[in-house]
Amino acid sequence: MQNAPSVDYPVGRSVFWAGLLGLLGLAGLLCLALWWWLLGPQPQARLLHRALLAGGLLLCAGWAVWARLSWLHAPVGRLRWDALAPAARAGGRSAGAWRWFSVPFPEGAPLSDVTVVLDLQSRVLLRLADPGGRLRWVWAERGCDPQRWPGLRRALAACAG
Repeated sequence: MQNAPSVDYPVGRSVFWAGLLGLLGLAGLLCLALWWWLLGPQPQARLLHRALLAGGLLLCAGWAVWARLSWLHAPVGRLRWDALAPAARAGGRSAGAWRWFSVPFPEGAPLSDVTVVLDLQSRVLLRLADPGGRLRWVWAERGCDPQRWPGLRRALAACAG
């Protein structure tokens, strides 16, 4: 598909991603609890079991800290497809360019590549690459702006083709 319309779409912290991180952490805790319950009281290995349980709890706590920081530091901004701009990629098949707008980039930073990594229809995981090679991973969700969602999907499809 070529000549997708220009679109400006908000992206930011994803509730879906936060829920997925939370579910993975909860699954880890449930596995740890199941392991502890299945072993039962065994006097000869009680010290080892407690040490392993403490290690597992420490891993779960580390996961929780990492997940929280990962979510809090997720890029927040706007992704803009300008259909009338010259092609950003060398040898681009059609005109058009992506730009990233956020607090550090109020004028917009050019992006050399926007790749759909995971498409779940109502949300997509995108990898944004700037000309310097820096990568940003963002979730775009239909719920952020349902009216502009089809335009974003068309622009993503136009760039992929």
